[in-house]
Amino acid sequence: MTVDMKLRRRSDGGGKKYMQGMTLIEMILVVSLIAMIGLSLFQALNNGLKIWQRSQQTTHDEDVIIFLQQLGFDLRNTVRYSLIKPEWQPESISWAAVMTTRMDRHISGQRIDYTQQIGRVEYYFDKGQHAIMRRQANYSQALKEKYGPAQQLVADVRQVRFSLTFAKQKNKDFLDSQEPLIPAALRIEFEIMEPNGHKRYIQRLYNIPLGMS
Repeated sequence: MTVDMKLRRRSDGGGKKYMQGMTLIEMILVVSLIAMIGLSLFQALNNGLKIWQRSQQTTHDEDVIIFLQQLGFDLRNTVRYSLIKPEWQPESISWAAVMTTRMDRHISGQRIDYTQQIGRVEYYFDKGQHAIMRRQANYSQALKEKYGPAQQLVADVRQVRFSLTFAKQKNKDFLDSQEPLIPAALRIEFEIMEPNGHKRYIQRLYNIPLGMS
């Protein structure tokens, strides 16, 4: 409905002329229609925002689940290999494991082929990106202390802590013993910021089948 603010002239039976504009009812109808349209647009926008937030939450949860499964898979493939020593810090950990990697070109020629071999896998916390990262090195890269490109696993991470539980605890006679400590389990604790602004604390304990020594 358009609002015509021009006054229209009308005449009655006696020839008397008078001016007529919009009535109060017409104004109320126009205002009501505009309010209904605005309310419909607001509800559509609000519903769309809720759907987007739910999709972001689902994606975030999937990233966490995939990360925990990948870490468990790599730990199950742990091997003892003297040329690739395990290293761990509160915010990073790396060790020797059997992994699927690309074959070296001098072996496979120009073909892009994959093989399973011993290499090094590393998980670490990137403070700049606020993310948990994973990278791996095939056998030749590991011996040169190099890695392939890093992969972001979980975003919006606030803090990460890796800690190892050993099969034999240190005691006063440990310094006189030649027996090394063997990691029996790995605990990871991290805090993430969810899309809705809430913080969530997650921890997981993994058994290490063969130890990392």
